[in-house]
Amino acid sequence: MTRYSQKRILIYSHDAYGLGNIRRMLSICDQITKSNPNTSIMLLTGSPMIHSMRIPQNVDYVKLPCITRESTEKFSATYWRNIDVDKMIRIRSDLILSAVRSFRPDLIIVDKKPLGVKRELLPTLRFVRNQLPRTKLVLGLRDILDDPKVTVPIWQSHDYYGMIEKYYDQVWIFGSPELFDAAEAYQMPEGVLRKVIYTGYLFKPALLEKNQIVDDLFPDMTKPMALIMVGGGGDGFPVISAYINGIKNGQQNSAYNSLIVTGPEMPAVRREWIQKATATMNNIQVLEYTKNIENYIAAADAVVCMGGYNTTCEVLAYGKKALIIPRVEPVSEQLIRARQLQHLGIVEMLHPADLTPESIIDAVERTFNRPENNNKLAHRLNLNGLQNIGKMTREMLYPNRYTIKPFRCEMNGIYA
Repeated sequence: MTRYSQKRILIYSHDAYGLGNIRRMLSICDQITKSNPNTSIMLLTGSPMIHSMRIPQNVDYVKLPCITRESTEKFSATYWRNIDVDKMIRIRSDLILSAVRSFRPDLIIVDKKPLGVKRELLPTLRFVRNQLPRTKLVLGLRDILDDPKVTVPIWQSHDYYGMIEKYYDQVWIFGSPELFDAAEAYQMPEGVLRKVIYTGYLFKPALLEKNQIVDDLFPDMTKPMALIMVGGGGDGFPVISAYINGIKNGQQNSAYNSLIVTGPEMPAVRREWIQKATATMNNIQVLEYTKNIENYIAAADAVVCMGGYNTTCEVLAYGKKALIIPRVEPVSEQLIRARQLQHLGIVEMLHPADLTPESIIDAVERTFNRPENNNKLAHRLNLNGLQNIGKMTREMLYPNRYTIKPFRCEMNGIYA
């Protein structure tokens, strides 16, 4: 058996909002170390939730100061006061460069932004190309960034395409062109297209069986269960409050149980309202946060959620009946994804502009009544992204010792 030398990987995830990015990157870390046990990973992250996450084996992290996305391409310091964003970016940029200088990674994976937030990665990219010529650079992109009418002008004006051609070896798109062809939609030029690989969607299997998760949650366990989840929860209160009011207004003796997960970023006053509003409702249980949300998705009979990447992947993989109420600001990513899935007949969708207690309960009823196995396309989508990334990482780290059939951007979403 071939012995592999020790390798180092650095992963950058700016994490300006919510839980999606950090959950996705930790899943990637976990898969890489399982597929390549002789690797050590340094994760650079600005996520305020990193301390409560399960950190995979062989992984440690450096916490960057938190930033908040106020609108497209506009950021501010999350916690520090009397410090402007440019000063914050200089601090973060210095930390990133210092980490790379000391760690000297064999592979760097950058999440979403080719130059980081406000170009904070540029000094590091220059250092790597000048001082670490053997280090490979990968840009990882989720399937949908934003409306192409918004994204393309930004990428062109910031010369992101040119920077990718200059600094990056590969571009991994965490999706399938069957659902959304990002390379075409974002008008990637030929020099970038040669580096593009559709990995498939990133799906992390649940750890526990259904009866281990939901056992004794509700007085009547014979009823089906709806899972209501809003990601980090920072902007999820309207969905949950509309749902609770809808149940109270006309569905007190509901035919199904409801598990509500508020998310750790929901303001305390909002969580308190939810707890008080549901205190006497035996068919509703409330959690603030769980490290194993995928287990509850697997256990649910129907899912009510926003349209984030990770949640969508899990809904697709488990074949769940789902109602998506997408976030529409400051980017249209979730709306585009939800509309595509609705158009394909895979999910129900309710636009947040149409959200009322009555409309959400009606939509939940439609979701429960959807025919079984109505998402045949979902089962044809490539959901092996994590396994593929494990193989692709090994190929990049050990190009002369381990070879696999090269991955290519196939239009049918199936990859070697």
